[in-house]
Amino acid sequence: ENAYGTLHGGAISTIVDVVGTMAIMSKDPTKPGVSVELGTSYASAAKSGTMVTIEGRLLKLGGKLAFTQVDIFREDGKIVATGRHTKV
Repeated sequence: ENAYGTLHGGAISTIVDVVGTMAIMSKDPTKPGVSVELGTSYASAAKSGTMVTIEGRLLKLGGKLAFTQVDIFREDGKIVATGRHTKV
């Protein structure tokens, strides 16, 4: 929670990192990879105590790089944030 009583942006970026890694490991549990790029776009706030849904997708698993996208939604369906995570 931040000073405004909403989900903290740093916590959202951590969710993108962890869930993106889980998406990669769903295809190869032995290779979680190392982050080379992580970007998060914030669309709306989620007040403290609000239930959120997190969707992680593996966009591409190549020979060296893996690309993921993680979306976070409020319980009313509005998107809170979307993040892209690239790992080697």
